[in-house]
Amino acid sequence: IDEVTLRTLSMTIGVMAQVRIAHANMMEVKERYEMDNKVHTAFKEHLTFAKKNADSLGKISPLEITRLELETAETAIERTQALSNYYLAYYRLLNTIGVEAIDQKDIDETVAILATQVQEQLEETLAEKPQKITGIEKEILKDNLTFKDTKNKENTDSHK
Repeated sequence: IDEVTLRTLSMTIGVMAQVRIAHANMMEVKERYEMDNKVHTAFKEHLTFAKKNADSLGKISPLEITRLELETAETAIERTQALSNYYLAYYRLLNTIGVEAIDQKDIDETVAILATQVQEQLEETLAEKPQKITGIEKEILKDNLTFKDTKNKENTDSHK
């Protein structure tokens, strides 16, 4: 075997190894995304259930609802990071095998779908926000009035 053949063979083996590593990385990142997506879905369902049943159960405070919202937001961020890592791994694999990325038409359609989803989520959040603030303000006012009533009673008792 001559030197050129050996060099070609070694480069081929190197490229195959890179492709195998890139594919394994993409599969690992995909599993992580799927897991993060399931966790986020579970948190979101739990939050929705808690919001719907907060009044009927009466044991879920506005602070607890806020905590659940923050935890759900945290899982959404983790899911988004996992998705971005998945895209990154996908493009690394494409780069490794020398294939052009997906068609621009598909990218535009995906971006339009994602933009619509983000807009709907934003509108939903903004629609819920005044209700949340009003509920929290009512609780604060109720607590303040209770505190003031207690203070007034103490003051009148001390003057007697």
